[in-house]
Amino acid sequence: MLESYSSWLRSQPKATVEQNQLVAGYMQVFPEFRSDGNLRAMVKEALDRLAAEGVLRLPAGRSGWDAFGSPKLPLWVSVIRERAQKPDFSDVSWLPELSFATKVLRGSQLEKLRVINQFLVEHRNALTIVLPYRERALEIFGDEKAFDGAVRDGHIYGKLPLSVIGACNPEPPLAREDFSEANGPLLVLENHHTYWSMLQWNRTTLRYRSIGYGSGNIIVKSAGAILDALERSGATHAEYFGDLDPAGISIAASLSENLQAAGGHSLKPAAAFYRWMLQNGVRKPMGEGKRTLVETSLDWFEPALRDAVKALFAEQKWIAQESLSLRVLHSQDPQSAFL
Repeated sequence: MLESYSSWLRSQPKATVEQNQLVAGYMQVFPEFRSDGNLRAMVKEALDRLAAEGVLRLPAGRSGWDAFGSPKLPLWVSVIRERAQKPDFSDVSWLPELSFATKVLRGSQLEKLRVINQFLVEHRNALTIVLPYRERALEIFGDEKAFDGAVRDGHIYGKLPLSVIGACNPEPPLAREDFSEANGPLLVLENHHTYWSMLQWNRTTLRYRSIGYGSGNIIVKSAGAILDALERSGATHAEYFGDLDPAGISIAASLSENLQAAGGHSLKPAAAFYRWMLQNGVRKPMGEGKRTLVETSLDWFEPALRDAVKALFAEQKWIAQESLSLRVLHSQDPQSAFL
């Protein structure tokens, strides 16, 4: 009968379980005794029996027990955790690509590496199709999320290239809408509200050949998708518009560098939009979390804009891109606005 209460105790996140939790847990496991007048006595009896069976330790001194109440209950108990046996990986014949595993100390990581090692032994010659790493994880572990948090810069745990297991980390896609009647650049945005407004505005003004959206910091990894969008849409070049704050400018500058590294041209600021923001946007106080800026990021702007943005930050102010709202866009002369 007490097995369920014992299981509940061992499921608690902390080894020390306090009195109110002990009573609440007992009522949770045995709801039929919730209103029983002998509840305290039943809890005491259960704790005594589980202590005798080695499931928990009761407080040794009087200070660990009720000063009042009958019977006295412990103010806390210490649950005795069953020690997991440390797995032995000394008999694993690690492949050369996984030789670093001999220096790994974390058991959970070693177990995953052991499974990968065996997978490669059995399937190395069959890895002819490169899969997204979640699809490969499902094949290897039966769990598509097995590599989540472990993949960075194309490596698992910073050591094993994804290519070894025939996997890749796909670039985030760039959602976009093309305007076949328009000529001109591709406008890249990282805010889906601004993306929506720009789409509505561009349907009548046809200022941009294409407008694309990628989420927040993730868009920095979308250089390939932007190059593909430029080719498919026929846009002349790519422009970017976002918040006038250190984070927004760092995103743009980093994305521009990644585009050039991928063989494309630099990402240009949507200068007319930024000029409007600096002249008319809502200036907000810059909190501590927004003040980190790599100075070279400002070099993304041409000199006149760069100086104006420096002056904005010198005032400890920033401007959200939502200042350039759809209402503002529609209020401008479509023939001369934002030239």
